[in-house]
Amino acid sequence: MVDGYENMGDPRLGKLAIIADHITDPDGVKFDYPLNDCKATTRHAKFGSQPDHPEEQWIIGAQDNDAVVAGLRNPKPFEGIILPGKLRAGLSDAFYRVVTQIPKFEDFGTKRFEGNGPDGDRKSLAFDSAENIHDFIHFVCGGPSAYRKKAGNNIGLKGHMSHVPVAAFDPIFWVHHCNVDRMVAIWEVLHNGDSDNWFDGTDERDKDSGNWAIEKNHPDLPSDPLRPFHKDEKGNYWTSNDIRETAPLGYNYPELEKWKYVDGEGKYDATAHKDALTLYLNNRYNSAASAAVKAILTPNPGELEAESDSSKPSLLQLQALTPHPVPEHDIIGAPDYVVNIVYNRFAFGGQPYTINIFVGRVPENVPYTFDDPEGSLVGQVYTFSSPADRLGTSEEIGCVNCRSQEAAEVMSSGTVVLTNALITRWKNQLEHTPRHAVLAGDEEQVPRVLKSMEPKDVVPFLQANLRWRVTSLGGIVAPERLESLRVSVAVGKADHFADQTKLSRFYNYQGANEVTRNRLQGAGPDDGLYPPN
Repeated sequence: MVDGYENMGDPRLGKLAIIADHITDPDGVKFDYPLNDCKATTRHAKFGSQPDHPEEQWIIGAQDNDAVVAGLRNPKPFEGIILPGKLRAGLSDAFYRVVTQIPKFEDFGTKRFEGNGPDGDRKSLAFDSAENIHDFIHFVCGGPSAYRKKAGNNIGLKGHMSHVPVAAFDPIFWVHHCNVDRMVAIWEVLHNGDSDNWFDGTDERDKDSGNWAIEKNHPDLPSDPLRPFHKDEKGNYWTSNDIRETAPLGYNYPELEKWKYVDGEGKYDATAHKDALTLYLNNRYNSAASAAVKAILTPNPGELEAESDSSKPSLLQLQALTPHPVPEHDIIGAPDYVVNIVYNRFAFGGQPYTINIFVGRVPENVPYTFDDPEGSLVGQVYTFSSPADRLGTSEEIGCVNCRSQEAAEVMSSGTVVLTNALITRWKNQLEHTPRHAVLAGDEEQVPRVLKSMEPKDVVPFLQANLRWRVTSLGGIVAPERLESLRVSVAVGKADHFADQTKLSRFYNYQGANEVTRNRLQGAGPDDGLYPPN
């Protein structure tokens, strides 16, 4: 808090003072956010023990950084895991896939979903995006909401980073956005060789929402002036084309120092730079390749460790074990499994909600966390939204872009990668409790243990054990309250190369509709999310 002031709502701050906020949950119950009382920022809000002032700890600022770390990193192996691995989707895996696998800028930059439905393009676009990673880190740093009924009014608490209007008050906000900037800069090095990857005003998502300098629905072009930012004393403005790398703005990131990569004539060697960057990304972020290699080099269920040591091949011999045909220079070709989610982030008037994906039994209590002993939570997609009237210059105006998207019922999409979490379950033969709906059939045939990583075993296993829940404002949202949500499972292929200067490939995804169809909020063939099988 600024020296000499009582709290963030101190009237002496004038227009800079933070006012109290209020929210209404999906059931119409109102809660107050006493943001004006805050004296410091909080990460992962919790109520204190004082009966009359349970929000006191939140007001003075409580930093649960252990919870932040637990959300960003894979937790320690759960009891019963003999061969270490991941029981959840990894953030590094998502980062690698988004940066390396999405060539088109609009797909990379925004989670806005286009082309769905029987009359669409069968979703040639990516489901995941840099925006999704951005939103998830906001959620992990701020944490889920905490709510309590109090005499006279209901109190809601939230870590500042997960609440859009005040996220920038937490210093970690600025570090986070530097890393988002770095992610975009890395994408530029990998994909700027093809002009077709850059935006050109022809995509629906290129239409501008408009502001004081840009007309509404103007098709944004990379040559458009970025007012009011001047690049010289003559009054010329920066354009998007001018800043496809960070160096012209006077800064850089360690992986992107072009002066380290010059040829014999002293010219920039883009190929050498891209090879070095690919090697760095493979070593630092490509957990999918690491898991695929470990899956082959470690004993399968029923094998003895000693047998595995003598019989398992070297890395260069792994080509013979690939589950699907791949070129000669590949190490491993393996199935890849993802959950793709399509949702309306303004479904509750902009109030944020989280889509939680489970493999196994859903824990009894919310909020759902990755360190829960159940170990079934594999991933989350967070809307990171806010009511339009909470943003912008006034409640009358609010966020014009938000109002426009809400009125148009614009859909968004996100991804939870299942592959590494499934490998761990298979290798350790972890037993699961199937859904009641599938137990109504022949219980003997319902898979409780994953037999292999092949689709013939994984798809029935997920049909029996994949679950999801939507949470918002401290509670579970009934499925019928969010009928626009679509959860789907896709099976694709992953190729990982012996040459570490080659990026892994993830491709040829087909919908595994039998996992989700005929389930409320589950996607089916009529949703048109994938090409026909």
